[in-house]
Amino acid sequence: VPYTTLFRAADSDIVARSSADQFAVVQTRLDQAEQAAAHARSLVALMSEPFQVAGRDYKLGIEMGMALFPADAVSPRGLLTLAQATAFGAL
Repeated sequence: VPYTTLFRAADSDIVARSSADQFAVVQTRLDQAEQAAAHARSLVALMSEPFQVAGRDYKLGIEMGMALFPADAVSPRGLLTLAQATAFGAL
């Protein structure tokens, strides 16, 4: 899957676009799974806030999945596949 890196947040975090409406956030300096879960909750809260464009109100729908290396998978594809599956309730 070709990804377009949108930006790097700090030295270790990457946000990449995988399709028109899917993004991957890669965090490489986490010590505990709870840190990833807390960051995911923050992103969901932030993305769920209504916003305005040209005077019109909008609100995004968001599905969030998560996979942890090496507990869940050891390959990038495996991590992304698992994250997508958890986002859409397959697991």
